[in-house]
Amino acid sequence: MLGNACSTNWQNQISVFTNDDNLLATSNTYALPDELIKIKNPVKSGDRLQYAQTSVIYAPTGRLITPAASFRYCPKDEEGSSRGIDVSVSGRTYISSDIDDDDKDEDRTGGEIVCI
Repeated sequence: MLGNACSTNWQNQISVFTNDDNLLATSNTYALPDELIKIKNPVKSGDRLQYAQTSVIYAPTGRLITPAASFRYCPKDEEGSSRGIDVSVSGRTYISSDIDDDDKDEDRTGGEIVCI
């Protein structure tokens, strides 16, 4: 979030907040009476956090309102240490792990975490 508006630059500080005013789906802004839940510090210089959308929005049922999401964390000069989180439309999260014991994380379908 840049100021109070969501952006696609996930490298910066990330804010997690409630949507008490029900305006987020159209305005993508944080404003009272929303509650700020968590702030994540910016990604370390040289590292990258890849994600193509501006927000991940959950409905009260726990399902996503936005499309399924895939995050990729790519540490500088350590391609083999890349990690991922996938969020399905059901709202469930899947964290990457080293499924095939090659010291590189794979997503839940077995694909190696690759940073572009």
